[in-house]
Amino acid sequence: MVYEEYPSKKIIGICFGHQIIAQALGGKVELNQKGWEMAVRQINLLSTEKRLFDLKDNIMVPPF
Repeated sequence: MVYEEYPSKKIIGICFGHQIIAQALGGKVELNQKGWEMAVRQINLLSTEKRLFDLKDNIMVPPF
């Protein structure tokens, strides 16, 4: 698995991408009981995550 061979590689998934990454790493992907969510969302990152992706602020993710 790429993640195990290259643990220093940064991975981020947005929209369907985060579902694929979660499933590939052993996570469970389920339907949202409230249906689809579409909006611009602020992603609040921990300080370790900001360092990991070399970010100073939280990020805003628009719908696709």
